[in-house]
This record gives sequence, structure tokens and C-alpha cells, in this order.
Amino acid sequence: MTVHLQFGPAGNPDVFYQLGYKRSLEMPAYLRQIGLQAYEYQLSKGVNIGQATAEKIGRQCRECSISTSVHAPYYISLATADRQTAANTAGHFLKSLRAASWLTADRVVFHIGGVGRQDRKQALAVALRRMEEVLALAEQEDLLKGIALVPESHGKINQLGSLDEIIAFCRLSPLLLPGIDFGHMHAVTNGGFGDIDSFRRVLATIGEQLLPSQVAGLHIHFSQLEYTAAGEKRHGRFGEGLGPPFEPMIDALLESGISARIICESDGSQTEDALTMQDYYRKKLPVASRS
Repeated sequence: MTVHLQFGPAGNPDVFYQLGYKRSLEMPAYLRQIGLQAYEYQLSKGVNIGQATAEKIGRQCRECSISTSVHAPYYISLATADRQTAANTAGHFLKSLRAASWLTADRVVFHIGGVGRQDRKQALAVALRRMEEVLALAEQEDLLKGIALVPESHGKINQLGSLDEIIAFCRLSPLLLPGIDFGHMHAVTNGGFGDIDSFRRVLATIGEQLLPSQVAGLHIHFSQLEYTAAGEKRHGRFGEGLGPPFEPMIDALLESGISARIICESDGSQTEDALTMQDYYRKKLPVASRS
């Protein structure tokens, strides 16, 4: 089975601005020029992009053959007991989906949110119920046409987003796809992703427990980061001596037969590090498959 891996950055890297570029509208052509195929537009601090601008970026992404996703606001909180926060969270989802449609993005990635003062099981039950409400609202507004919602694995211990919790979310609907952040997983397991077996176990679990359509074209975030007992502390850059290593992740994907879109979240060096991963991947392919 041929495994196809796409690579690209989360947001715009430092070098983009150092080269004189100023607007995200210029990112798709820049990515095509350097040979990357994916882009995750950041709405993490709020959905502040206008429709006209988003549609221009989306058009550029289509013309440059860039697969596009968006990251929803960080302050989504699905397990909240507060009605106003729950209403705001639903609004963030709907705004993110509208922006995704303008950008011609096919995925909206989101963090589930914190546990709060509830026990974890109770918090998960609340979050799942809120997610069902969001899905119903999005379907009423016809916002899920061609767009998947992607719950991302957690980077901090007090957040929801373990692998089992991500799977529970994805079982709500085929419109949810797992978002596997291996840097986050490395942090919350105290450095547990150092060899190929750790990556194999994650890929095997989602392959066994989710629909084939939810695993094909898996959405992966990757960065090497510093962590504490509470989870992630900061994202780093390749070459700083942080983990996890990217090579066993790519080896495990090639072995598993699972294709994926890999979004690099390095701190300012997203495109350079994405290219490093892509180069490694291409060297692993049979000569006839390289492009």
C-alpha cells in the first residue's frame, strides 16, 4: 500500500517575514515554491479574518495545490459548566467553520479544553454532550459540507484529549477525525515517544477503533518541545535536542499504510523543519514513488 504524506506549517514561519513577505495571502505561493503541500491557518487567537481576505487566500491555496486546515480558537471549552462559556464555545466553532469554508479548508482543528473542577469522566461526558450540540448547530447552518472537525490530543495533564478521549469524540460522528499531536503525547507521557513502538501503538489503536474514512489522511501535528510534570512548556526547533524524534513517526506511518497530513508546529522554523521531515520521508520511498 502506498503511503502519501503531506507536510506543511502551522501559521507563518520567521523566514517568511525575513524574506520580505508581509501577508498570509502570499503563503500559498511561498509554500509551493519551497515544495510543501499543506498549510494550517491559525485562528487560535480568535476568528478575526474577513470573508473577502479569506476567500483570496483560499483561491491561492487552490491554485497552488495546498491542502488547507484551520486551527480554531484556543479558548474553546467544551467541558464547561458555565452556560455563557458554552454558548461562546459554540460560537467559536461556527465562526471557525465559516472561515474554513471561505479558506476552502477541509478541517477545523480544536482543543477540547480543560477538565476544571470536575473529575475527568464527568468532564468528558459534558464535553461529548456539548460536541453533539455543536454538530447539530453546524448541520442546521450547513457548515459541515466538506469540512471535518478534528479534536486534538492534549498537551497538558489537566486538559481533555487523551487518545481514548479523542476516540470517544470521533465515535460521535464520521465528521470528526482524530488530531494526533505527537509532541503533546510525548509531553503528557513524560517523554514516552522515543522509539517506533510508541508511534506504532497509537496508529494501531486508531486503526482498530475508528472507521477507515476517519483514519485515511490522518491529521498530525508535530513539534519537538520542552515539558514539565504538568505537560508541555514550550515548542522548540529541530536541533535543540528536544523530543520526540520525527524519524520513528514517519517510519511507523510508512509501515502502517496510513497516509497523513503532517503540520509542523516548531517555534518559528515550521517550514524548515517540515522540509526536514519531508526530505527524510522521500528518501524512504522507493525510487519510482519519489516526486
